[in-house]
Parts: sequence; C-alpha cells; structure tokens
Amino acid sequence: MERIKTLFHVIYANGTHLEVAALFDTIDDYDDAVEDIQGYIDNPEFYNQRCIRLTPYNPDINGDVIATDIILRLDDLIYVDAACETIKYEEPIA
Repeated sequence: MERIKTLFHVIYANGTHLEVAALFDTIDDYDDAVEDIQGYIDNPEFYNQRCIRLTPYNPDINGDVIATDIILRLDDLIYVDAACETIKYEEPIA
C-alpha cells in the first residue's frame, strides 16, 4: 500500500526545534493537517484546539518499539517546513 511520509521541521517562538516523521493515507489527509497548522498560525483566535494529532511513521512497523501518536502543540508555533515522499508501507503482521 502506498502512503505519504512527511518529515515536519517545526520551530517554536522559544527557539525549540522539532523534527517528526508522520504518515498520511492520502494527499487530502496531508492537506487537511497542513491547513489546520497554517490556519492556527495565521489566526489562532479562531481555533479552539491547541494541538494536532498525527500518525507517526515507523520504519519497522513490526519492531519491538513503535511510536503510536504524535501530538504537535500549536501554541507559539512560528515555522513549519514539510518534505513529502510516497512510500510503500506494509501493515503490521498480526
């Protein structure tokens, strides 16, 4: 199955730099997340949510340690850069 792997580089007003790899099922899912982030940066007073939940990219989905959620805080966010690539992504073995 093909998915969209996105590497987000995030900078907060306090100087914190964060890099997270997220996984999206479709380009529309990616667009929705980016629109939420950009909308909050542009007009935070119109949003009642202060964070966004993303699905993490796990390079070894059947490994001993896997990430289950990415919670990205939107308060004081000043910069987001995203690099995307389409990848083959296998579902975990049950």
